[in-house]
Amino acid sequence: MAFEAFDNSDHGLDPLLEQWVKQSPGSYSAHLAWATLLFARDGQARGNKWASQTTEQQFARMRAFFDQGATEACAALALNPKLAWAYGLLVEQQKGEAGPGACVQAGQSALKQIPASYEIRIRVMSCLEPRWGGSYQAMDWFARQAQTFVHQNPRLVVLKGFVDFDRADRFSANSQYVPAIVLLTHLIAVDGDHGDFYRARGDAFNSLQRYADAIEDLRRADQLWPQSPATLELLANVMLRAGKYKDGLNAINLAIQIGGPRPDDEQLRTSLLMQLQRTSQAKAAAGGD
Repeated sequence: MAFEAFDNSDHGLDPLLEQWVKQSPGSYSAHLAWATLLFARDGQARGNKWASQTTEQQFARMRAFFDQGATEACAALALNPKLAWAYGLLVEQQKGEAGPGACVQAGQSALKQIPASYEIRIRVMSCLEPRWGGSYQAMDWFARQAQTFVHQNPRLVVLKGFVDFDRADRFSANSQYVPAIVLLTHLIAVDGDHGDFYRARGDAFNSLQRYADAIEDLRRADQLWPQSPATLELLANVMLRAGKYKDGLNAINLAIQIGGPRPDDEQLRTSLLMQLQRTSQAKAAAGGD
């Protein structure tokens, strides 16, 4: 998805995209690119802490970005009503502001326009997760209902695996990495290749210090979902722990180039550079002996 490139932490893009919209008001691409960036900003405004640790000012800034982003997404849809990415953003807004019921309702409305859309359905599937007030039964029903359109969009088959994917995520969150790996391995075998499945299993392998397996899975995830900053960041972290500093540096440099600079990425890059320097110095010293 080309518009995913605008889900970016580089604030230098903001005035450029805003100017693009002003200069090209009839371009749905301009509106949707600007909407995507605004939705990225809402997450940064809120932060990653629990709601109880988030200030009302942060929530207010989040809602302001949501509202502005939704306005731009609607403007894009007015110009082109078949933009699955735009509908996906609006579903995400309802999830964050109004809760799972409104999120599902927005998704169902969007699916009337593009019933075979993977992008819309994966956003709705997220709304149906138990952590958002849904249930595994609801997720399973929605995934099975989507199979009606699998002949139009083969990607929909992987939705059947998202109940087990969520279960595996819960195992990993509780440091139960072996059950998570077993479940994800079955999931990949039964419901097919998906970048998220491989990335999750790679993360679990990493936690067990099985770095070769982690690297293999993360490289497969990168093949299936090329140049995802999240995958590249995790791959760089594994490379650091595995002592593959040059490969890790290449991965984190690409993640920063694609997704923009983030504090954690810059810290990881610094660690990789320091280890490369130490390795180089050690080799030089050994050669000097």
